[in-house]
Amino acid sequence: MLSYLFFELSRRPDIASTIRREIDELNRHDPTWEDLRNMKYLNWTLKEALRLNPPVATNQREAVRDTVLPLGGGADGKAPVFVKKGTQLRYIPWVMHRRKDLFGEDAEEFRPERWEDLRVTYAFLFSSSFFSFFSFSFILFKCCVVNPASYYSYLP
Repeated sequence: MLSYLFFELSRRPDIASTIRREIDELNRHDPTWEDLRNMKYLNWTLKEALRLNPPVATNQREAVRDTVLPLGGGADGKAPVFVKKGTQLRYIPWVMHRRKDLFGEDAEEFRPERWEDLRVTYAFLFSSSFFSFFSFSFILFKCCVVNPASYYSYLP
């Protein structure tokens, strides 16, 4: 994920400059975890990097019991869908994260500002049949990269 982030930043020096300004506004060389969490533009940039380059190429889930998904069925995708216990559901985050109906006509572009007004809530996830963005892929990144990194000091 970080490789993709740095690749995008190398192509967009304006975004790198905005992040740098946000860091400079901290007026300190040892940001706290709370400081990092409150850096809006940096967080938007990380979300955008994860959206366009998800760390999990494809994922699959198995229904452990009969259930009903609230949307996704019918000709218009707005009817409920029955999922029988044992059914394998596969999805591809790379494709889902480029949906123009969710992210706008510029869904293919790296644009962190889209996260200023985009609120990814459970209602958003279920109302759009967009189940994967903050699921396993994001949890994997947060557990394996973000949380362990918070234990290290700033390196000049």
